[in-house]
Amino acid sequence: MSKLEIPAGTLLTEEVFNKKMDEFREEIKKLLQNQPQPEPEPEPEPEPEEPEEPQPELPTKCDHGPILKEATKVSEKERLIKFDGVNVYVASISVKNQAGREFADYVLSGETGKRLGDASRFEPDKSYFRLILNDSLRDAGKYTVRMKGINCTGESELFFLIDELPAPQPDPCVETGRINYVKLLNE
Repeated sequence: MSKLEIPAGTLLTEEVFNKKMDEFREEIKKLLQNQPQPEPEPEPEPEPEEPEEPQPELPTKCDHGPILKEATKVSEKERLIKFDGVNVYVASISVKNQAGREFADYVLSGETGKRLGDASRFEPDKSYFRLILNDSLRDAGKYTVRMKGINCTGESELFFLIDELPAPQPDPCVETGRINYVKLLNE
């Protein structure tokens, strides 16, 4: 190995020191270049790729709709919802109140198409469906019904109101257990 030699009696100035250091560095470089280089490590073989699972075919955009058009009050517990759509063969329905709470407490009337699994999915065969509201959907307020195409991508929302329902009147016979007056038919 090389040495950094400075002759005795030489005044070690910064200039002399830098010159000797440069000579020493050059000598080290030459020595390193003559050294045998280590073999490069072989690159690891790539792991075999797992075959990709086929992606489900995404539904295309619906030709037209579904578009919810009108909610008509049939009774306190029932709304007739009219819609329009072309090639919307499978749809889902959801109902939310104005606070955004989604309800599952409704029934789609059986005359509007074939049910598929859960109550919210159906195949419409008419341009309307009947939404029958159960007890949890009887509070007055603004509600949103949403229809979403399942076999194709498209959705629509429609607002409807539920009026304040009159409080049920108790049957006086049941409440007191007494009959105060009986009207005879021939009176």
